[in-house]
Amino acid sequence: MNRSVKETPPGKERAALPSVRERLAPQMADYDSWGNQMAWRPFIMYFHPPDLRTASCNTDSFGFRFSADAQGNVARADQWSGKPCNLLLGNSVAFSVGATSDVASLAARMSCHSDETWLNFSGRAFAASQEYLTFLFHRHYVGSIKRIVLFSGANDLFLYYVPKMFDETFGIFFFSEVFAERMKPQTDVGRWERVWETMKPHRFKRHPKKELPDLDAVITERRPTRERAVALLVHNLENWKMAAAGLGIEFVYALQPVRSWVQKPWTSEESELDAELSAIGSRWNTVLAKVMDDEHHHWYAGRLAEECERLGISFVDMNEAVSTHPRKKEWLFMDYLHLTDAGYDICAQVLAQYFARSTA
Repeated sequence: MNRSVKETPPGKERAALPSVRERLAPQMADYDSWGNQMAWRPFIMYFHPPDLRTASCNTDSFGFRFSADAQGNVARADQWSGKPCNLLLGNSVAFSVGATSDVASLAARMSCHSDETWLNFSGRAFAASQEYLTFLFHRHYVGSIKRIVLFSGANDLFLYYVPKMFDETFGIFFFSEVFAERMKPQTDVGRWERVWETMKPHRFKRHPKKELPDLDAVITERRPTRERAVALLVHNLENWKMAAAGLGIEFVYALQPVRSWVQKPWTSEESELDAELSAIGSRWNTVLAKVMDDEHHHWYAGRLAEECERLGISFVDMNEAVSTHPRKKEWLFMDYLHLTDAGYDICAQVLAQYFARSTA
């Protein structure tokens, strides 16, 4: 009998080998651990749990992620009353899912590269309307605001192809099916007690999975009318324009980088992570792979650039900027959207250089 391979002793099981993600990005376990603990919030629907403490990510009493000032000290939105600042808003990429620490997040790196404090007002899984409402409800908690960067765009395109509901007035958002289900008219007397119970903070639960529609058919059906997604985003940009102009704030819309839109050679880490994601399979990744192609990027970035020019809003396509960056050969992407520390640092450099040129 060949004894070159050791046998597992009776009663003991071999330890499972870590996944590629666990091996290359152990910090993602922190983001996963509280991903389903979103706290319900009026109007914006949901937000991060307040006073979160993990090795990779911490939130203040509002639920905003910690940032850092230009000297690397912790900068919290709930402790910035009366002090000047800049604001970063957007979805989970602006929030910096994937960063190994708060000081490695996009807002903190922007503080480092610009020598000015940037606070993180971003929300995981947010779409355009939620980003704008978050600013409206919280801007008075901080001092004078010099600049705002809205670092976003992918969710607004993605959600157009997959939502259970599309509302031309109120926008589209993740978990819209939860909202629709909870708000259904019911006649039994215990309804509101049950609704309140399910919507308590830190009790967020996903609905049981239902049979999914044919994604190819849905995408094919909605593609000819995709201008509706741009129109909805532009409505919010018009609101941003009015708010920024009225408050004397410089406003920049940055179309976030997407892995399939950035022209770069894949690193071994990016290839391993992609292979694992493809093997797992998910509706999210399937739709991203189908709609985040070069044609969509050319159309989407072009339309947003046109609308921003019409509105007098500064526009930066981060995909073009990262594609031409000297560090593009580094490991930048965790998945289709989320970045590594290097990816967030490069984006911060690009934006800091943009502001330096604009004020020169």
